[in-house]
Amino acid sequence: DFTTSPEITPMFSRLLGKWCDWSYEAMGSPARFQLIELGPGTGKNISNLLPALSPSTREAAHVHLVEISPMLRDRQAAALGVTATAPTEKVI
Repeated sequence: DFTTSPEITPMFSRLLGKWCDWSYEAMGSPARFQLIELGPGTGKNISNLLPALSPSTREAAHVHLVEISPMLRDRQAAALGVTATAPTEKVI
């Protein structure tokens, strides 16, 4: 097992949030865009990243967490204060 940087400090996630702001503006500030995290583990990264986003970026972001573990999906939902949903599509 290993520990990733978001589990140690929120700094990495906050820097990603600022990069998302820059990217959102570089795309021309669309009304909606997909913010996707693959293998989000405990949800620590996204839960630290979202508050770092500017209000306009956060409003436009449609967040998707791609996780195969039901246990981790539940932990992610708890970290974000939302209800976990089962995957809707199996990708092989």
